[in-house]
Amino acid sequence: MKIGIIGSGSIGSTIGKLWSDAGHEVLFSSRNPEKLSGLIERVGGTVKSGTVEEAVAFADVLFLAINYWTLDDALANMGDVSRKVILDATNPYEYNSAGKVVRSIPTDISGGELLQQKLPHSKVIKVFSSMMATVMNERHHRKPLLVMPYTTNFTDEKQRVESLVSDAGFLPMYYGDLTKSKPIELFGKYSDKILNEQEAVESFKIDFEGK
Repeated sequence: MKIGIIGSGSIGSTIGKLWSDAGHEVLFSSRNPEKLSGLIERVGGTVKSGTVEEAVAFADVLFLAINYWTLDDALANMGDVSRKVILDATNPYEYNSAGKVVRSIPTDISGGELLQQKLPHSKVIKVFSSMMATVMNERHHRKPLLVMPYTTNFTDEKQRVESLVSDAGFLPMYYGDLTKSKPIELFGKYSDKILNEQEAVESFKIDFEGK
């Protein structure tokens, strides 16, 4: 599968390398792709670098892994992403003038829902937003596999996202539609929570009992 990485920081580079190692074609993007030469050398294999626009044209799937305060600029650079599948690893937080982490959007909506509103003709899947890159780098492919919850409104894309999560070395688990995204975003119930399959099944069951 051809995957365009929008945001080549710790999350993007970690997951992008895992996908490349699994045999996917990966293009890391930046507004200044020449600055990605070190990353491309470290990842090795067949990975490429390019602009954000080139990543969009290249990819079957886009992986959005940017700082939230750059979201609108990134979407503008991406251009028309109608009908594109977008894996969203962003978290709706930023630093205020005092250096404190604060929420960027209202509390009654998740980042996944808001991105889908911004991109009504794309297929948004919230995933890889609940774990730090260091944890994923340490835990991928280790048994028992670390559960990676995801949400989406597009159940027809479950097979695709679950294949990509599995290829990265994690156990995918559907948590619901995008209205259920807050628990799998930063500071949510499952933020940096290490669960195996049985633990996740039991916890998810409790979350949705009576609903």
